[in-house]
Amino acid sequence: MKFLVIDNDQTCREAICFLIEDEGHAADGMAWSEQVWPKLKELQFDAVLLDVDMSRPDALGRISDLRMAHPDVQLVIVVIEQNLKMAVEAICRGVADILEKPFRREHLLLMMARLERFRQLYRQLNHRAEKIEKNHCAAT
Repeated sequence: MKFLVIDNDQTCREAICFLIEDEGHAADGMAWSEQVWPKLKELQFDAVLLDVDMSRPDALGRISDLRMAHPDVQLVIVVIEQNLKMAVEAICRGVADILEKPFRREHLLLMMARLERFRQLYRQLNHRAEKIEKNHCAAT
């Protein structure tokens, strides 16, 4: 899988990228800025890990903006403290998973395994939908 890690803390961003790459995946990191949008368009990512300060008023807006612009990319938010109400709202807006800081390597590995499973299921569903569509078109 290919990951984009968006975190304004360079040390944390580099550490997450290192852990992802150590597991055999590709990772690219950057701080949140307007350059995020061209980067997402320029390169294809399977997942985005977005460090979110849930106390900021625009936090949920960033999540919604990313989901709307890139619906096929799995979005994981990285938060310092999980606020249950905000976490539920984030999931309602399309977040695939939540990773709480500080996290252990095992937490990151579990999250990556869940994302890979989601990706496999998504591919299977698309394949089945294509077969149904093909059979339906052939029958008419």
